[in-house]
Amino acid sequence: RIVVFLSAITQIGFGIGCSLHCLPILITSRALTGVFYEAIDTATIPITVPFFTKRYSLLSGLTNGFLRLGSVANFVLSPILYKKYGLSVAIWSACVIAILQVVYVSLMKCTRDRLVTSQSMVRGTSRTASAATMKSGGGTDTSFLQDFQRRLVNAS
Repeated sequence: RIVVFLSAITQIGFGIGCSLHCLPILITSRALTGVFYEAIDTATIPITVPFFTKRYSLLSGLTNGFLRLGSVANFVLSPILYKKYGLSVAIWSACVIAILQVVYVSLMKCTRDRLVTSQSMVRGTSRTASAATMKSGGGTDTSFLQDFQRRLVNAS
């Protein structure tokens, strides 16, 4: 969540650098954005490996595919926005999307916290025990997916 927030801040810094026509701010913001996006790529590894040990290559490919899909959308939409509305709208629209990412990740974390808490209450275990189970692998791919589906159905 922190990495997504920091990447959004660097994107906003890029927008400010463009608005002020300040090259050092532009270069610094883009360099930091690149670092944070690579961190987002690798941050999923310790989270997902325990759950998808048999299908990690598929999961890694899907994760990177969705990340690249965002880049492709940016490459397609930015020129359209630039031609229709100008440079500022093209740049600041990316900033708005970055802020929406922060909101989305925060909502996901809140949802995950509620699911873990409700699961702990149902099973009579502590949140620490649930976290230990998650870190230790918590079962096979199939049991994780079935448990996740059950939690989604129960949350509705």
